Amino acid sequence: MCEATVDLCAALAPPMAQRRSGAILPVASALGLQPTPGYASYGASKAFQVAFGEALHTELRSANVAVTTLCPGTVETGFFAANGAQPVERLLTTLPMEGS
Repeated sequence: MCEATVDLCAALAPPMAQRRSGAILPVASALGLQPTPGYASYGASKAFQVAFGEALHTELRSANVAVTTLCPGTVETGFFAANGAQPVERLLTTLPMEGS
């Protein structure tokens, strides 16, 4: 969940910087901003996306390449009903959901 972002940025950011134009949008999650018991690797990978995006933003700013990390929050879906109760559901149901 981290390697693809690094590999794609390594391939695409240098040409963007060379032409002094471009944008990168790493996709993280609101769960990357807090501990996620029961989903440690998921939360850690999303925290990596946040930190990587912030660092890349700083590195590429002078080359006029925009880097903005997307951290979507919760969205009401049928996921937990279909998947069964999960530890992360307790975290998510305490947050306001979009669409509800």
